[in-house]
Order: sequence, then structure tokens, then C-alpha cells
Amino acid sequence: MKKLPQWHEVEIILSEIDDQLRADGYEIPQRPMNAVCRVSDRFHIPLPLVAKPLSGTDDNADAETLVARIYEWYSARYGDRLKLNPAPRSFALMLCGEPWRVRLPLMLAGVVVTAIRNPKVKSTESGIGRFDGKSKLLNLFDLVEDLPLTIRCQCSDEEQSSLEFLFHVAFELSNTLHWIEKVGMVASAIGDLESAVDKFFQQPKDLGGSRWASLQFVEKLLKSFVIVSGGKPGKKGHRLIEYAKQAEAHGLPSHPRKLYDAVQCDASVRYREVRVTLAEAIRAHHEALRLGCAVAKAIAVVADNSGVLPRRPIRA
Repeated sequence: MKKLPQWHEVEIILSEIDDQLRADGYEIPQRPMNAVCRVSDRFHIPLPLVAKPLSGTDDNADAETLVARIYEWYSARYGDRLKLNPAPRSFALMLCGEPWRVRLPLMLAGVVVTAIRNPKVKSTESGIGRFDGKSKLLNLFDLVEDLPLTIRCQCSDEEQSSLEFLFHVAFELSNTLHWIEKVGMVASAIGDLESAVDKFFQQPKDLGGSRWASLQFVEKLLKSFVIVSGGKPGKKGHRLIEYAKQAEAHGLPSHPRKLYDAVQCDASVRYREVRVTLAEAIRAHHEALRLGCAVAKAIAVVADNSGVLPRRPIRA
């Protein structure tokens, strides 16, 4: 492997790289990881995308030390402004009759993703990959928040498959939303998706509120597609299928009506005037993830072709 550069060789070009990232439309929280990529390209060396904290050594003992110094440089330059992360990073999943929160990683570079109930099969280094082609394992059960071993071992094959499927949908959705957050009503829709998840874990659960938030999430994405396509959303009384028809008239690919029906609900669910079951709220959340992912990607295509989006950052 090619010899690592000295820190002073990297430090001298970081301001230039940061200026390039700013010009390319990268927000401050996106720059450290992408700066690592550009340093890797500049010196033709493989580097991990994240690294452990510095141990106090002054030289670049290894690639992780070099990457840690790049992150330290950004921390000194931007401080708390690096912490912004507007995209939702979790979803809710039913396991053994109860909802559980599944946390999403920031990225999956060089990672083998699987869901294995056996607790002896653990993720390696939180599923963070490298550029040198060495794959690492991400066991999705390790992402389920506070999941006891007894529940993990009792999960069914169907629940295991659902975890894998919904993880990929939610991960792609989250990264796409991060990219298009400034388009139309997307930023507000992100808040609704976060609310839909959070309400499963309130005491007591707010299932009606969660279902309403799922509806609002899909509705605002459909409206955003119309807006970015040059139209003006009509007032449809929160009827998703009507907003979908308007979006389809502007070029959105059609989706089965049963998906919209699973999310659709009356506004009265917010006030618990209509009983919503856990199964109904979870299904609405999951179908909203599927619909949201499809609509968000369609928004990204239109917005990107119109030149209103920055260059897509490396997040996956």
C-alpha cells in the first residue's frame, strides 16, 4: 500500500478541499466525510470514512489517525455546526407483538447487511466500511434499540425478513430526504415522519397521532412533487388518492391504491375520537415509508434535472 502522507501535507490542502466542497453545494455536516474521500483520491490511498478518537500521537501512525486528524480539523473550524442532521434516522417495527425503534446508520460503505437472530453474530465496528475493499458485517438486530436477548431469539422468520426489507426502504428514504430537504414541503414532511415514529414510544402510545403524522408525511411529499414539477397543489381535504392523482398528472409514477388506503385516515384520529389499533398505525407507518421512498426519489430526479439540488454527498 502507498505510504501515508504526513499531516502537514494534508493540512495544507484542507482549506482548499473545504472551499471546493462548499462550491459544490455540500452543507457543513456533510463535509468532513467527503473531505476524507477527496484526500483519499488526492493521495491515492485507502482511508476509513470514520475513525476512532485521537490517542495523542503527533504523527500519522495509521490511516485511522490521519482520518481522525481531518475530523479534528473540521471540529476546530466549525464546532457545533457539524452536528446538524435533519433527516430521520429511525423507524418502528413490530417484534413479538410490541413496537421497537430501529436506528439507522449514517452510511453503509463496504458493509454486508444481514439480519441474524443469533446474538453471537455481532456487527463489526458499527458496520462502518473502508475504501480498501474489506467488507464488514452489519447485523440489523444490533440496530434495534434496547432489544432484550430473549425477544431477539424469539423473533419469527417473517419478522426477520420484515426487518431486512424495511431497513433498506428506510435507509434509502432517509438519505434521499436529506438530499432534497430544501425542496417544497420536504423539511416539514421530515418532522411528520419523525413524529410518526416517536408516538409509538410515548407513554401512553399515541396511535392516532402516529397514523395522522404518517398521512401528513405522504401528503406533503406528494405536494412537494407537484411544486418541484412546476404546479400548485390543490386543496384535497387530506385525501391522499386525490393528491396522488394530481402528482401523477405532473409525471409521478402511479402506485397501488391499497398503499394509499392503508395510510389514509380521518383527521379525528388526532383527538382519539376514532380508535386506531397498533396494527393499523404500524401498517400506516410502513406503507408511508414505502410510498415516501418512491415519491422522494421521484422528487430528487425532477429537482436534480432542474439543477436545484447540490451534488449528492457520499452517505451510502
